[in-house]
Amino acid sequence: MFPGQQQALPASNVPPVESVEQVLNTIQASLVVDQDTRTRAESLLRAWESDACPGFLSSLMQIVERATVIDEPTRLLAAVVAKNAVGSSWRKTLGSREWSRVPDGEKQAVRDGAATLMMADPSERVA
Repeated sequence: MFPGQQQALPASNVPPVESVEQVLNTIQASLVVDQDTRTRAESLLRAWESDACPGFLSSLMQIVERATVIDEPTRLLAAVVAKNAVGSSWRKTLGSREWSRVPDGEKQAVRDGAATLMMADPSERVA
């Protein structure tokens, strides 16, 4: 590697997060009774979290924010997954180098929005 050249991020086989609705549908599918549907959804959520997919955290925060349109159990799960994702995938280590696929702008949006969401949420369980 040459001076000033950034190390490439590890290749990912995880499908990208394409929209808030995709994440919402996956969260809702992880709450259904059908085991096959639930298992596939849970696997995708874990993959997005462990891969620190760009757009995942901001999508989760937008789901939590929609208190008037999205039911409490779905928003609660989105809040828990977001908390876990920040704790586990905000920063990764590759050898002695740290990297993250979460864009800096998305990290800042999470930092700026988390406290506001907690204080404004009408549900004590979600906040």
